[in-house]
Amino acid sequence: ECMLPFFMIFEGRRPQARELVIIAVLCAIGVAGRAAFFMLPQFKPVLALTIIAGIAFGGETGFLVGAMTMLASNVLFSQGPWTPW
Repeated sequence: ECMLPFFMIFEGRRPQARELVIIAVLCAIGVAGRAAFFMLPQFKPVLALTIIAGIAFGGETGFLVGAMTMLASNVLFSQGPWTPW
């Protein structure tokens, strides 16, 4: 519900396939990093990827990388009411 406006803005500007591939690769790296380091309590590779994507490609892309990484990785770690926030 709170992520919907960001997704609508992103889809409204018709992103190129090149940008979508970069987002997908960053999300895949984030999911793999979260799965690989889940036992370390204060090591969060998703945060670093989200910040790098935001700086390199803009705030919308950074938000999308972080949101999609969390949604995709929660398939491994279970969804909950905390996911949209």
